[in-house]
Order: sequence, then structure tokens, then C-alpha cells
Amino acid sequence: MNDIYKAPNADLTPPAMAFDGTGSIENGIAGNYDFSIGALIDTAWQKTNGNKGTIWLGILIFIVILIPISVVTEIAFGSSIGGKFLSQIIQTLISAPLTVGLYLMGIKIAASQPTNPSEVIAYFKSIVPLAITMVLMYLMIFIGLVLLVIPGIYLAVAYGMALQLVAEKNLSPWQAMEASRKAITHKWFKIFGLYLVCVVLMVISAIPLGIGLVWSLPWAVIVFGCLYTIIFGYGKKESAMQ
Repeated sequence: MNDIYKAPNADLTPPAMAFDGTGSIENGIAGNYDFSIGALIDTAWQKTNGNKGTIWLGILIFIVILIPISVVTEIAFGSSIGGKFLSQIIQTLISAPLTVGLYLMGIKIAASQPTNPSEVIAYFKSIVPLAITMVLMYLMIFIGLVLLVIPGIYLAVAYGMALQLVAEKNLSPWQAMEASRKAITHKWFKIFGLYLVCVVLMVISAIPLGIGLVWSLPWAVIVFGCLYTIIFGYGKKESAMQ
């Protein structure tokens, strides 16, 4: 593993770090990866330059598609339990590929690969496995929260790469969830710490009228992209899980 991920004081000057190719499903599941939270955050910040507009256009496309569908389904199916259930199913079907499109934008930027706002709508071809993955994730996390809360928190972090693995590695929903869980478990507390730092920094950036979110939201997308490429790499179509 490149020392840049291990040494917080490493030289971060080179703008194009080789995030692609540093990981794989096999190495991720085996825990053969490491990173420094400080180095990853700094690198993601560097990669935000020149990419903020692209990510924000992607976020805008996400909002323009999802909000009207949410409003229409809420009105069409009413407020009954069955209606809310159908509305939520449709919203999940639509939001899953849109969400993974944003994730993949961050992954490609992390790997210094070209991307554009249309990436957000590029994964509707995988809408069924992505929606199934999202539903299974929510179900398992909910069950974990019911069981003394802590298992749910563990799974919420551990399943953080599942959707990306379905879209980028062509794994089945359960394979993706298990690959994500097994890989992240090796460094769960460090990854939880990274997520916590991101949340705190985004909350702080939102305090002055939300202006700081112009920078922090794209940065957070790239942070998650950098983490994914460190663990699983990018561009390796691994269809089987070890």
C-alpha cells in the first residue's frame, strides 16, 4: 500500500495520487488496506478544486428528478399505510440509481478519471439490483437498531460501500453488502471516525447561511470516493467475491 495512506505527515503536494488500482474486493475483504484520515481529507480537498461545479450540477439533477416524483407519489397514493408503502417503494427505486451516480462521480474524481453530471442518471440500467440492495440495507439496519441500537450503527457504517459495489463491480446485492461489511469491519472505528469528522465539518460549514456547503458537499462526495478506491480500487470488474 502506498505510504501516503499511512503517514499523516506525508507529502500531499502531488495533485494526482494513484487512488485507482490500490485496492480490490479480495484485498478489501482481507483488510489489506490502510489510510490516514488527515491525508485522505486533504487529498479530497485538493481534488475538489475544479470539480465543485460538476458535482453540484449532479446534485441539482438528483433534486430535480427526485423531489417531483416524491411529491407526485405522495399525492397519488394518499396518506394510508398502503399508500405510503407504495410511495416509498417508488422513491427507493428512483433514488437508488441517483444516489449511486453521485457516489460514482466521487469515485471517478478520486481515481482521476473523467466524469460529468450525467453520471447521476447513468445507473438506471441497474435500478433493480440497486433498489434491492437499498431495501435490504435499510431492513438490516432497522433490525440492528431494534436490537439494542449498536448493531444498527455498526451496519449503517459497514454497508456504506454496498451500492457502489453493485454498480462498479457488478456484485449481487447480498454479495455487495457482505463485501462492504467484511472490508469495512477491519477498520470500522477509523472509518466511523472519518464519517464523524465529515459530518462535523459539514455542520460547521453550514452555520454561515449554508454558504460553506458550496465547498463541503462536493468535498464529502470526493472523500467517500477516495475511501472506496483505497479499499476496493476502481475499474476492476470483479464479478466474484472471495
